[in-house]
Amino acid sequence: MQALPNTGRNTLLTANGTALLYNIEFEQAGLYFVYVRGQGPGTSATERSGNDSIHVGLNGVPVTTQNGSGLTGYSVSPGFQWASISNTNQPTVIDVPTPGTHTFWMWMREDGTVIDKVLLSTTPLALDAADLGPSESARIAIDCPTAGAAGRIEQAIEMNGSTLLQVAHDASIDFAGSESFSLQMWLRPAEDAPQRPTVLLSKRSSSTTGYQLVQQPAGDGALVLHIGGQSLSAPALPGGVWSHVAAVIDRTSNTLALYINGEEARTAALTEQSVSVFDTADLELGWSSQQPGSGFVGQLDEMQLFRAALTATDIQALYQSADQVWYPTVLGQPDADSSTTPWSVDVPANREGLYQMNVRATDEAGNRAFSNSLWRGLIDTLAPRVSLEARPTGITYFNTEQQALQYETEFTCAAEDLSLSESGFVCPCNDQREPERGYVEATWWTKLFSDTQRLNRLSSSCTVWLPASDEPVSVTAQACDDQNPALCSTDTVTLQLPNEPAPNDLAQFAPQINTAAQLATDPLPKAVVASPVQGDVLASDDGTVAVVVNAESEQPLQRVELLLNGAVVDTITFDAAQNVTNNRRTVIVTPTGEGTHTVAARATDSTGTTQEPLFPISFVLDTQPPQITLDTDVISTTSQFVTGNGVVAVKGTAADTVGLDTVQVQIGDRPFTDATVEGNTWRTLVYLDEMPDGVILTGTVRVRDQAGRVATLNKQVTIDLMPPAPVDLRISYRNGDGATVPLAAGSTISDTTAPLLVMEWDGSSDGSGLLPVLA
Repeated sequence: MQALPNTGRNTLLTANGTALLYNIEFEQAGLYFVYVRGQGPGTSATERSGNDSIHVGLNGVPVTTQNGSGLTGYSVSPGFQWASISNTNQPTVIDVPTPGTHTFWMWMREDGTVIDKVLLSTTPLALDAADLGPSESARIAIDCPTAGAAGRIEQAIEMNGSTLLQVAHDASIDFAGSESFSLQMWLRPAEDAPQRPTVLLSKRSSSTTGYQLVQQPAGDGALVLHIGGQSLSAPALPGGVWSHVAAVIDRTSNTLALYINGEEARTAALTEQSVSVFDTADLELGWSSQQPGSGFVGQLDEMQLFRAALTATDIQALYQSADQVWYPTVLGQPDADSSTTPWSVDVPANREGLYQMNVRATDEAGNRAFSNSLWRGLIDTLAPRVSLEARPTGITYFNTEQQALQYETEFTCAAEDLSLSESGFVCPCNDQREPERGYVEATWWTKLFSDTQRLNRLSSSCTVWLPASDEPVSVTAQACDDQNPALCSTDTVTLQLPNEPAPNDLAQFAPQINTAAQLATDPLPKAVVASPVQGDVLASDDGTVAVVVNAESEQPLQRVELLLNGAVVDTITFDAAQNVTNNRRTVIVTPTGEGTHTVAARATDSTGTTQEPLFPISFVLDTQPPQITLDTDVISTTSQFVTGNGVVAVKGTAADTVGLDTVQVQIGDRPFTDATVEGNTWRTLVYLDEMPDGVILTGTVRVRDQAGRVATLNKQVTIDLMPPAPVDLRISYRNGDGATVPLAAGSTISDTTAPLLVMEWDGSSDGSGLLPVLA
């Protein structure tokens, strides 16, 4: 290895300067003589003398002198030389304080110096230039892994079956019997890898301790996870392609799980539920010192340990993160000789959800640094999605008031967006009912904002009578972004609603209603309910409902009957001499209580022919307004969702005999927020920002039921998010002589003449008032 860029630079010794670090496990403490083999490149002694010195130390502390030249002498002759004498003209020695792992440091002093061997010995040695030194320690890889291979994420390490990676034993990578943990890695076994057991990861000194991940030659169950004395198997991993492997040891649910490429492959009960997997063995990657010949052939990347049981969602996110895109930034000072510069990046289009921003920076020398989770928040650059479906049912009638044929048409609208505007939602059903609201249900949202609703879906279905037209009829639905009202999406359907339909025209609308198509042209009597329409939820204080009936026939009408829940409740008769062939009238009916009811009309003409079939419609009657309460009188520290962030929880009850639509809450002049409703209980979080202690605000709760009835409750709410001011307590006692004696912590009262304890304090204060002081 060589210290670059070899431009004649001399760093002397900077403790935080350029250095190589080696973690070495020492079997015994004591003094170790340091020998370093190197050379100072150059064609002359003068040239070589500028490239011939390093400093060494242990655990970050140099043992060569600060102002001296350190280990030198590589300029005496061309080629490699051994050096041990430092600037004090004494052998260089490191003092290892205890057995175990310590870090050996080599600092660059003069760039250009080339080093190829380091020897630590407990006794002085005589080494000449031609001496290669003893064989390498068994704890150092004879064949090191090759770094820089193309990885699944950036770069990987290449292992050939003889290479090894080792992390010294440490408590941070051991786990007690009560601790859950997880691991993950990407691996790409070579296509021609030898067919033998291969250790991928091991921290295990026996078959009943530690943890290990092994790839067997082939077959279902070839990937094996060992936890203590228990094993879990999953299918083998293919050669020549990258695979993601994760293992989860969940002590809460007492389960083991293996995941392959983001999906659960195997799971099992943890039989050794409370057994610790603590093991003093080192963590070894791509091999195991306990299993000769177990070396991995292929590439490893992104090995990680987690001190928690990752969820299936977490595993999937790790798997997908390999395909994350790094976007180039624009630097504010790309050519400036400065250590800092502003940067910017355009937010990608068509993104919606919770995102985390990771940033990596690379300097001119190729050094790279990462800042993970630099920012996390919501991004919504995806336009709203909206759909509109229209289906004429095939049922028609002629409206004498409008002098136009009416087509019964069913509409369904749906809109979705992370920032969906309720006011920007346009649907043919808006005149009939409030849209059904849907809220973000993603796991990331419910974890972060468990009591907060975020509107992201609106939908509505209804039946509408559309007048006929000689031109195509276009109907449009619209959805808009709440944060950017100008960002809207539309969906349009075009209907053919001719004034004089042929049977085939109606049959194409609803082929299953062939009789309805015939009724449009045959001289049979027909009566339909024009209002209410299918699915209406009707509010009525007195329990009555107005039903509009339209009847028509080629022959004069004789009578029209109105049926409520299958029974005739109203009949109108006609004189044949009047020759009435089309009639429209409103009938007031009184259903028996709230709930779902059915109405239909039946026409009979003067020849005695009675309509067949009927066209009943169902509606829901609501006679009672919704009920609402606000349980919160004082918003105190116990109401805070997270201490000190201004987000507080409020709750109450809401009920309706037919069904609730929404509950919304407002504190002061803050915007209304949708509450979560479970049964008859509602709750939500309100952001108060900075609020003076003791202020009284109006809490407003409004509830809307499915019939569109709205009930509103206003209540005064006291804000008390600050504790009372602390008091300065002074304690003393009055002795038998009437004198007051101060007391301090640890004081002893030795007066035996009935001492009187005296407690004094300054008055406290609180914005919302104080209760009696207890002492």
